[in-house]
Amino acid sequence: MPYHTVLFDLDYTLGDATRGILTCFRYALSYMGYPDYPDDTLRHTIGHTLEDSFSIVTGEWSGEKRELFRSLYARKADKVMARALQLFPDTLPLLRYLQARDCQMAVVSTRPVARLEAMLTATGTRQFFRTLVGVDSIARPKPHPEGLLEAIRRCDTRKEIALYIGDTVIDAEAAARAEVDFVAVATGTTPKEAFDAFPARKVADHLAEVLIWLQEKQSR
Repeated sequence: MPYHTVLFDLDYTLGDATRGILTCFRYALSYMGYPDYPDDTLRHTIGHTLEDSFSIVTGEWSGEKRELFRSLYARKADKVMARALQLFPDTLPLLRYLQARDCQMAVVSTRPVARLEAMLTATGTRQFFRTLVGVDSIARPKPHPEGLLEAIRRCDTRKEIALYIGDTVIDAEAAARAEVDFVAVATGTTPKEAFDAFPARKVADHLAEVLIWLQEKQSR
């Protein structure tokens, strides 16, 4: 059955905002008196909520410190993040193909909606998406399935004809719990073999490979 709705994660799925993320991380951590951490240590938390990213890096699970980090990160992100996203070369061809096929599209991310709006508007891609589901749209972030199910509800469709594309096992678990087909892209920090534990329909090296796969599937 062809897909009528395609949902996307944002970071490391549609593009790379690493430079902005690292800037915001280091601003908040430095303000709080933490040492500088290697880029890879910070990059491997992308996909988690900001609070969990802080705790993963520092080992600190105090609610007060987690909230302080989130507010400091957001303060810096307001200044630098809107134009931080660099689309992958294969992103626009995939979005244009799905648009031409009248597929509804949505983004489901652990970023707040206002940040998603700003980043996608800056890249000229906001027009492709019927709705954006951010961490402030729902009560329980990924890997809970609430965000995916909310996007499907807003698109007025059924999960049986929806597909979710993401780059982390957090995305894979959310899709499995939502009972939505999932395609993984190895464009982030997660190795392809990490998806072996999940029922991914495909594990691709990049979005161009996903486009070819969808073209073959949608034409059947």
